[in-house]
Amino acid sequence: MDHFGDRTTVAAGLAVCSLGMGLLVFAADGDLVLTILAGAVVGVGLAGLIAPASTVVMNDLPENKAGDGSSLNMVSRFVGAAVGVAVVVSIFASTYSSHMASSLRGGAGGSGPAGSLSPSQVATAEASISGALTLSRQLGSAAGTQLADAARAAFDSAATRGYLAVAALGLIGAVWAWRALRDAP
Repeated sequence: MDHFGDRTTVAAGLAVCSLGMGLLVFAADGDLVLTILAGAVVGVGLAGLIAPASTVVMNDLPENKAGDGSSLNMVSRFVGAAVGVAVVVSIFASTYSSHMASSLRGGAGGSGPAGSLSPSQVATAEASISGALTLSRQLGSAAGTQLADAARAAFDSAATRGYLAVAALGLIGAVWAWRALRDAP
């Protein structure tokens, strides 16, 4: 922050986090090396984001308001994390469920495994990958394999959309931080 200034440090931290989340899009199918690399990039971005953002808040407050500012800073982090998780989980869950529903019906051809499943089994498979994989092991045979493959594909699709959402929100945050923060003279 001393070298680059507040706005550059915080905006770059957000942009680097977004880059890491964007890399995770390409690792959604299980590429371990890319997942580790993306995690490291996110970590570098967070290092340029978390402490500097807190420093910006605290440096702009008079000493007698430092306790209030610190409390508000922590509360805003917790609320932001909760809202962020809720948004991403909603995107993830709706994508997974929609993809599974389509896969179970077999898409346009109608050749999915839903014909061999009861309505409650379909609901279980559409609700979570854990439920779908447990059900696929119980089914065994070709229907079980088809269900497991569909669940993994739905999970990958949901992860990709979730990572894209986080990357986009991070970029929006980087632009906002760049525009809102001004470096000290």
